[in-house]
Amino acid sequence: MAKKFPTRKPNKPKACPRPYTLGKRKESSDEARRRCIVAAATLLEDSDTPTLKMETVAAQAGVTRQTIYNLFGSKTELIEAVFDDLARTGGMQSMAAAMQQSDPEARLSAMVTTLAQFWTATRTATRHIRAMAATDPDLRAAIQSRDQRRKMACQHVVRGFGSALAPTTDPFLHVDLVWTLTSFEFFDMLAGDIRTPLWLSETVLQLARAALGLKADPNKHA
Repeated sequence: MAKKFPTRKPNKPKACPRPYTLGKRKESSDEARRRCIVAAATLLEDSDTPTLKMETVAAQAGVTRQTIYNLFGSKTELIEAVFDDLARTGGMQSMAAAMQQSDPEARLSAMVTTLAQFWTATRTATRHIRAMAATDPDLRAAIQSRDQRRKMACQHVVRGFGSALAPTTDPFLHVDLVWTLTSFEFFDMLAGDIRTPLWLSETVLQLARAALGLKADPNKHA
């Protein structure tokens, strides 16, 4: 008589996570990420904060230190997220349109205007962030990265003027001059306590045009 072997019942397929459960998790993750960015930004703006520590950010955001690393991967990425948020609230999204201007004069003007508005909107935070960077290598690296992006924008602007630029034997001079004139440090000192973004943008634009050796602006009327 043939021996009977027990038959195995087929495994029931595991139910997939319900869509609303996944949505809830993402919503919770997004909220935690947002709290971390706000907490870090608040600490960076506070002149009483000597350095940005992940433990302090975690406590301020109401999460664990590990949660921050799970969400951002590193302190540098958290700082980049804060900088992205400052750029968004400070109006730096206008820079893309500025760089797409076909006329070099309009491109220069739009870049200077965008930066004047951004430096004014984020002045307190930027001043403290740059002071903290002296002792924080992660912060310093993030700032240097942003400054290099601005230098690339200056290169694009200067290149558009071609032969209209003043002759020079230094191939980097024109870009370095515009890069300096559009830096936060220059804007901060020039702004003082009373000068407006409009005045700043008009003045820096005049200085930039003079530094590049451009002829009188054809759109300016006496």
